[in-house]
Amino acid sequence: MKAEQYLYKAELLLKRKENEKVVDSLEKAISLAKDENDFVTLIQAHCFLGEFWFMHEEYVKAKKYLSFVIENNDKIETFDDLLNTEMYQSELLVSLIIRYKE
Repeated sequence: MKAEQYLYKAELLLKRKENEKVVDSLEKAISLAKDENDFVTLIQAHCFLGEFWFMHEEYVKAKKYLSFVIENNDKIETFDDLLNTEMYQSELLVSLIIRYKE
């Protein structure tokens, strides 16, 4: 499967509340996105996994994945509006972590 397919699979698994499999699928998506040089899926998977950990109150893990998105802001801007949501959500959640959990 391709990276984007693992991302879609993670969404389906989340709906079925199979949390452990969600994490595995997103980690696989990240790994494959790097191998496939698929920057869009790489950013989307990092954001998704960061949000997942945030919702499960694993703030250190969440910040790690969300920070990756923020650190790649310059590259994200070259994709016009495609990754705006991921950038906005990552910045918001990291700011909440810094403000209330550090």
